Amino acid sequence: MPEPEADRSPTAAAGWLLVADHTVLDIDPMIEAVGQVYRYPVADAERAQAMEPGQPCFLLRTDRSKVIGLWAVGEIVGESAPLEDDPDGRWAAEVELLPLEKAIARTKLAGHKALAAGPVADATFADTPIALGRGEVRAFETFDFFLVDPRPDQLDALDDLLAAEDPTDGAPSA
Repeated sequence: MPEPEADRSPTAAAGWLLVADHTVLDIDPMIEAVGQVYRYPVADAERAQAMEPGQPCFLLRTDRSKVIGLWAVGEIVGESAPLEDDPDGRWAAEVELLPLEKAIARTKLAGHKALAAGPVADATFADTPIALGRGEVRAFETFDFFLVDPRPDQLDALDDLLAAEDPTDGAPSA
């Protein structure tokens, strides 16, 4: 049974569905460089601010040259913030999304009764992030996830990248 529409409000989110459209967000270079998706662009400030650390998120990929479906799983790891110098006023959600060893096809996801009537079947990048209700999060969690952990060199690259963005991170306090 689909969740009531009220449960789709950002403030009622139990988790988030994110969509990676290769024309807007190509995740391959990010995954190759740092072993994960660590940042996700969000056009809607209200939804970006509703994304709270610890909430699970699920990344669908819509690139037709690959399996259309679930490609990465993780969680929100920090507060969202406006992107500097972005004329469109987008925000960046701080996430840790690890790629799956094998993508789960969108049709298989939509075959789950709790996901069939929801956004899994037809969500696009323009719709995201999409607030998920508890039942939808539980439905995603019924699938087997075999995550690909970042290599040590990728973890080092991510640490260097984040340190360069925040020079006070890890610095001794005065």
